[in-house]
Amino acid sequence: DITKPSWIILQKCTFFRKKPSFHYVRYGNKSILSVGGIYHSAEKLKYLFLKIWQYHFHFLFESYGIRIKKIPNNCFTFLGYTFDVQNKIIAIRAKMLEELPGTSLINKELCSITPILSLIGLLAREGFCDALGHPIGKLAWSTLTDEGIFNRFDQIWRNLFC
Repeated sequence: DITKPSWIILQKCTFFRKKPSFHYVRYGNKSILSVGGIYHSAEKLKYLFLKIWQYHFHFLFESYGIRIKKIPNNCFTFLGYTFDVQNKIIAIRAKMLEELPGTSLINKELCSITPILSLIGLLAREGFCDALGHPIGKLAWSTLTDEGIFNRFDQIWRNLFC
């Protein structure tokens, strides 16, 4: 009869009291697990991961391979993009009563910002500006047809996101 180690039997788990939010990203040969919450929750998750790994694979996994980094509240960079968490205010008004005050809900949404240097480089390659970002005016641009404008826009869009 094999008994389970005491760390697997969790009688009172304080880690999952709130609604946890986990995000997993794999890029190249690296994996990123994002945990919403406080630093203490991330430390507990790291400890549980190490213990489950050792129990399941019978292999000692060193904890120096797992790093916990606190992401700033305003913005952070990842894979060349700058991400910003902004508050989005939604106004709600009930139509049942005329004099009912409006209610505002605040949602946080993640906004990605393309780095300005890569945008300037792309626009310089397409001939819209020089390497410093100063616009280049061409007379030929004023005579483009609608289809030509859409084709140029489509070409720039594909260079940015494809």
